Amino acid sequence: MNIEYLGNAFDKVNCPCIILKLEYTNEKLCRNNLLIKTKEQNYVINNNRPVTAECFSFLSTDDEYNIIAKIDSVPNKTTLFNNADFALGIVTGDNEKYISDAKTTENEIVLKGMDIYK
Repeated sequence: MNIEYLGNAFDKVNCPCIILKLEYTNEKLCRNNLLIKTKEQNYVINNNRPVTAECFSFLSTDDEYNIIAKIDSVPNKTTLFNNADFALGIVTGDNEKYISDAKTTENEIVLKGMDIYK
């Protein structure tokens, strides 16, 4: 069983595609030894991760998944969920007029991914 992430495979369509290869075994879906292929890397998932309608993502190695699970287990944590707005980009047409380095009462802070650190 493996999953190959193709990214945006179709011209002018912003929708990532995958190839999902499964073998019928008459058993519950097992995520052990699941081969994941991306453009950047290939790895095998050895953890039997839960799969739900809300969570069907295998774009993290076992080590990364374990770190995320550890963070999720922290009580009373604050996450960005419902605490931040996300956008794919900002197009102003006139950055000098609409983008500022100074925070005022008339604007809001915009962070890029590179602005976020551990």
